[in-house]
Amino acid sequence: MNRFLLILLIMVSQRTWSQQAWSLNNCINYAIDHNHQVNHAKLEERQGEIAYQQSKWNYLPGISGGSDANMKYGRSVDPNTNAYVDQSFFANDYYINASMEVFHGFSQHNQVLYHKFKREAAGFNTAKACDDLAFQVMNAYFDVVYFEALLEIARQQKESSMVNHQKTLSMTNLGLKSEADLLEVKANMEKDELFLLQTENKLLLARIALKKAMDLPATEEIVLSHQAGELVEPPLGSQPADLLFERFSQWSPELLALEKEMKAAQKNIRINQANYLPSVTLMASYSTGFYETNKDQFNQTIPFKEQLKNNRGQFLGARLSVPIFSRNELRNNVRKSKLLSDQAENRLEEIRKALLFDITYDLSELTALHKEVGQSRVQLEADRLAYQAAQKKYDKGLVGVIEFFTAKNRLANTETQYLRARLTYEVKCRVAQFYNGTRFWE
Repeated sequence: MNRFLLILLIMVSQRTWSQQAWSLNNCINYAIDHNHQVNHAKLEERQGEIAYQQSKWNYLPGISGGSDANMKYGRSVDPNTNAYVDQSFFANDYYINASMEVFHGFSQHNQVLYHKFKREAAGFNTAKACDDLAFQVMNAYFDVVYFEALLEIARQQKESSMVNHQKTLSMTNLGLKSEADLLEVKANMEKDELFLLQTENKLLLARIALKKAMDLPATEEIVLSHQAGELVEPPLGSQPADLLFERFSQWSPELLALEKEMKAAQKNIRINQANYLPSVTLMASYSTGFYETNKDQFNQTIPFKEQLKNNRGQFLGARLSVPIFSRNELRNNVRKSKLLSDQAENRLEEIRKALLFDITYDLSELTALHKEVGQSRVQLEADRLAYQAAQKKYDKGLVGVIEFFTAKNRLANTETQYLRARLTYEVKCRVAQFYNGTRFWE
């Protein structure tokens, strides 16, 4: 019995959680925590960090050691005398080697800077992935809000049509309305029914699109908790677009990532140019070994421990490598790296111009939407009063069906226009906040 109650409580809690009201910020933060593309960007950022740390470790010398043991048969070289012997013997060698590049045209320094810029670019790309996802979820969220509100308008229209159909039917039976009027009312009622079904289908698809953007299971129920705020003056609407762009460009993850990519490409040129210069490498080694042919004056094999001490050898040296001819490979590598740098610079300039245009367009649209919302609200009040007057006249038989439905449909269109303008204005307000440096979902 206790187990049954526990299972029941878990099912109720899960159902309550699945039916919680989702705000816009909740949807965005959930999507950022569960999105695969964001996680992929984070993994690339970690890879960049590892590559950067490895580039700094490359300053240290490389050290390796080893040992080999072999049994030689027949005619072979004696490791002690380098002479050929015709006997079988056992040999065992130990060695440790170290090398460090001292100079290679400052290649290592430029590689550290190259990976540093790549790591920073990966970090900004992660931030950009989060920002892009936030706006994707926001657009999907407001699509659901729009179709939910539109569905309510459609239901009101259908209910109004059904009421008027019953009234017209009664008036037709009493001879106050013609059969043609009744057919016109019925046709309008069927039109409202079709519009209601279409809106329900669009709302269903919008919810699926929102859950897909959030990486929420498709079978999960989702209820939104959007509340429209008061209409305020357009934020930053009077600020020049170029000044807002300069402010935005100082922290824009997309622009900063492209700047880091450009700097990394410039360092890559230096890395390839370093191959024109000589390189200097220091080397050192230590070796010893045991050989069965190494015997004392009594023709006895010298003990293992004593041989390791006697056969020690050290080496310290330097190597100078000068590039002479590489089939034009070095020159072409430099040329390709310069082209990649030019591409990165051109890409940065392209995005800067596009962002300036987007900011200018969004600010202009925000100001226009503010005026449109205000005027739509005035028109909505006027059309609502006109519809109420037409309804009263229609009930009294003072106006015809066509005139009544003209007022009814005009009110529905105005409600839809006001709804679309109002929600679009809310979206653009958040876009303006983002340009000003505020991630509204945090």
